[in-house]
Amino acid sequence: MKNCTFIPALLYCSFCSVLVSGSQTVKVQPGDDVTLECRKNSSGLSYWFRLGEKNKVNCISVLINNDPNSVKNCDGFQKEKFNMSSNSSTVSLKIIKVNLSDVGLYFCGVKKDKSIAFNVIHLHVKGNLFKDTKAFYEDTEKQKEPDVNLFLINVALYCSNCLLIIIIIFLCVKVIKHRKVNTQDGNSRQNEVSTALTNPGSHELTYASVSFEKGGKRRREVEPDVVYAATR
Repeated sequence: MKNCTFIPALLYCSFCSVLVSGSQTVKVQPGDDVTLECRKNSSGLSYWFRLGEKNKVNCISVLINNDPNSVKNCDGFQKEKFNMSSNSSTVSLKIIKVNLSDVGLYFCGVKKDKSIAFNVIHLHVKGNLFKDTKAFYEDTEKQKEPDVNLFLINVALYCSNCLLIIIIIFLCVKVIKHRKVNTQDGNSRQNEVSTALTNPGSHELTYASVSFEKGGKRRREVEPDVVYAATR
């Protein structure tokens, strides 16, 4: 039975009030069979659906007027796996050989007059769940190891590039400062030369005449002394 059978039922029930009569949790071992049950007080429309991934509603089976021959399974849910049945007081859904893909929220809807009563059942698979979870995390860690090494390599390369950029910037600043100092010195010298050429009088040298007296030894004029001596 295609999902189009389930759509008119929902449209028909959309004009009814909705009541949540109860919720429960059912735990089962992987590979076991489980029967989900909900109570009913009328022989109207009954159906099962499951809330799947990404909050997608999946129709499982529909029962009309409490007739076992009127049970119809929706697409993707075979009778060999999902078997719906009903009696005067309960509506049941038997799941054969439960596995992890069967985990989820199951809703049993029973229409009575202008209202719909829902029962919510959370199916939980236990037993190997811990092992599966542990294996999942181990695989995740193994997958993360190369990613961690790659991350460290990327960090090292990033740091090296940053250091190289800092060195290049430092050298450029140093060269710019050196050129600026040389330019300022050249400009100051050029200004001095241009000023000297423009105002020559301001830079004339002052000459003073200096006379030196000739120095010499004064010769004393020795007056001749005449000595007379008597000779015999």
